[in-house]
Amino acid sequence: MVPALGVGAFALLASILAPTDLSLGLAMFKNPRVPELVRGAINVESGLNDGIAAPLVMLFIGVAIAEFEQGVRPIVEAIVEIAIGVGVGGAIGLIGGLLLRRSRAANWSSAASRQFAALVLVVLAYAVVVEIHGNGFIAAFVGGLAFGIMAREAAHEAVEFSEKAGTLLTFAVWFIFGASVAPIIVSDGLS
Repeated sequence: MVPALGVGAFALLASILAPTDLSLGLAMFKNPRVPELVRGAINVESGLNDGIAAPLVMLFIGVAIAEFEQGVRPIVEAIVEIAIGVGVGGAIGLIGGLLLRRSRAANWSSAASRQFAALVLVVLAYAVVVEIHGNGFIAAFVGGLAFGIMAREAAHEAVEFSEKAGTLLTFAVWFIFGASVAPIIVSDGLS
């Protein structure tokens, strides 16, 4: 369709679009006629799609850059960024989940403060990893997995506010992505 784009750019586009299977079905997540267990399972599955696609997006960004620039090693850089994100994000999620679970058991925190703490952990994982040149999105995803494992039954309550904020941010990200990609596609001859 667009001969100017290479294999890396097409693989990148495919990995970006592949996990959007349920993004248009957002109304289903709010529909009270759909059992809560089903809504929750589909929500988790959708999140896993995004989490699995994120490392591929990073890798294919590296491939796309390598196709256009000689003498750079973007694939190696992408793998290092992913590894930093997994390690540091996982550690922050594990420690945060453990602390949240203990604060809940000892009645040191309220439901509202635990929800705020969960959101702070996401921002902390992202910011720390980006500061040390890792992938912040991978850190947030892996940190969330680790948090859920450690916080156990407290995790569902703690992420209610974060899920609502995440939905709003998802809309913003897709808008910005569309606005930034459109000029590139148009300049390569796709009307």
